[in-house]
This record gives sequence, C-alpha cells and structure tokens, in this order.
Amino acid sequence: MSKRTNIIPKAVAAVLTLGVVTGLFIGLNSANAATPNAISFANFGSIKDWKAESSRSMIITTTSGDKYRATFMNRCHSLPYSETVGFVTSPGGSLDKFGAVLVRDQKCNIRSLERIG
Repeated sequence: MSKRTNIIPKAVAAVLTLGVVTGLFIGLNSANAATPNAISFANFGSIKDWKAESSRSMIITTTSGDKYRATFMNRCHSLPYSETVGFVTSPGGSLDKFGAVLVRDQKCNIRSLERIG
C-alpha cells in the first residue's frame, strides 16, 4: 500500500504563513517609518529658536532646521510678550506632548506637538 498525502492543506498553510509574515513585515516597516512628534535632546541644545503664534501655540525650530507647532491645553497669557521661555522635557530629554513651556510665572502644558516642516 502506498501512503497518499494531500498536498492542498500544506499549500494553503504555506500561503497563509507567507501572508502573515508579509503583513507583519509591512506593519513593522510602517511603524518604523512614522516619526514620533518629539524633539530629541531638547534639554541638550537641540532647540534653536521659538516664536509665539498666539497665547495658544508656538513654533519651535530645531538646530537641524525642523519646525514644530506646540499647542497648549490652556492660554499661555505671557507667551506673546516674553523674550525667554523654559522647556520642561521628559526624563530622557525629549520635548513631546507631555512636556510644558515655562513662561514667567506660568507653566503651559503642551496639548500637541506636530512637525510642520
């Protein structure tokens, strides 16, 4: 007696495995391609300049020329009239949506930080 194997289940399993592996590869690549909205090394001099747009937002320019818009949770009343600000960064030194800007006697918590250029 000869043992007969059915090749169809093996082919289906191979195609499904290939599809899953391809899907994981595409998902990982797209996740790595997305740049996080954070300014790395903000506490080590990577912020070159900033400009108030209003009491609700500011434009931050990095030393590499990238521009970010920081919008605040509440009005930052003194921002349009200030010459200096302080940045509250994460423990790793990055400025992101969990950071804040210190202006005179006010702490302005960042609602969002988006790269605009």
